Amino acid sequence: MATCTSISCEDESILAMMTTSTGDVYVKTSGDMSSLSCTRSQGVYATLIHGTEGFKQIYATLLAHYMAGMPISIRINENSIGCTIGYVYTEAGS
Repeated sequence: MATCTSISCEDESILAMMTTSTGDVYVKTSGDMSSLSCTRSQGVYATLIHGTEGFKQIYATLLAHYMAGMPISIRINENSIGCTIGYVYTEAGS
């Protein structure tokens, strides 16, 4: 069961991913992201900032889960502009 708290969205389906010319990646999940303690990009997206530590690994994990239609959990950086993604995680069987 998908749910968002003030710091994360757990076991979410990724509904949309958008990559910009700057390399930033915007992610929209199936959960109600309005409870996150951050300002969402364009009112709906969490943002993976290009060039941040672990960017390639986080992006690869997001993309693999998106393409496979598998749920993923996303931890945001609290009070961030754009709801920047700190890390992602998943559990076997999710």
